[in-house]
Amino acid sequence: MISAMVLTHNEDWLLERMLKSIADYVDEIIVIDDMSTNPRTLEICRQYGARIIREPLNGDFSKQRNLAMQEAQGDWILKADPDEVFPEETMKEVRALCPSLGEEVSCVSLLLYQVIYGKKLGIAGVEHTRRLFRKGRVRFVGAVHPKIEIDGKEQFLPLEILHYPVQSIRQFIDKINLYTDLLLKNNYFAEYSLSELKKELLFFPLKIFWKNYIKKKGYRDGIEGLLWIFLSDILNREMLLLKEIEQRLKKRPQEDRL
Repeated sequence: MISAMVLTHNEDWLLERMLKSIADYVDEIIVIDDMSTNPRTLEICRQYGARIIREPLNGDFSKQRNLAMQEAQGDWILKADPDEVFPEETMKEVRALCPSLGEEVSCVSLLLYQVIYGKKLGIAGVEHTRRLFRKGRVRFVGAVHPKIEIDGKEQFLPLEILHYPVQSIRQFIDKINLYTDLLLKNNYFAEYSLSELKKELLFFPLKIFWKNYIKKKGYRDGIEGLLWIFLSDILNREMLLLKEIEQRLKKRPQEDRL
């Protein structure tokens, strides 16, 4: 039996597209909804027979993931996000392979491809992602961008997931603001001095541009690849650095700011 777990908050047509791509290949869909105010979100979930648990996020993604893992009835649990699509070939393979995986395997990683304004990135936007978990053998740790603790072995399958993270620049910056605010509350840069933050702010973009665009030949993905590197790798961290610096400057005594 395969369960799918999905976290939602005011989703729309992207969620419907994702659920449509997995519905025929999983035995149940567990939705942990962060108190969506958009009625369409829950309507779409019910349309695909999902079991909905309404649970406030409160800045803790691990809590919601672990709740979904606990509630799932399947032997295997598929992690799916609303802005993704699971190709038919991928889901057929997942359905066929899960029963044959050795008892020592607790986690299966797949290939995540970024699709930016209709272009599937082949260099700048492809990564391994842990997506299939054996019930009772995996735990999520950390409030934001959770780490995954595995009791057992991990296996890789070269099966594709398509990720559509950018609907508009404004939407993506709103998402960056959400995540960076949460990371700031969790003292992400607590061990950095102000001078270290300044150095990171100046040199991190150059380092990432050289590594991902030049050395890894991300330029082969065209303007879409450049856009993704800037938004996901550079702007994300730069925004967090700027907020951390701003927060510390505001804590300075008033006379030091003049």
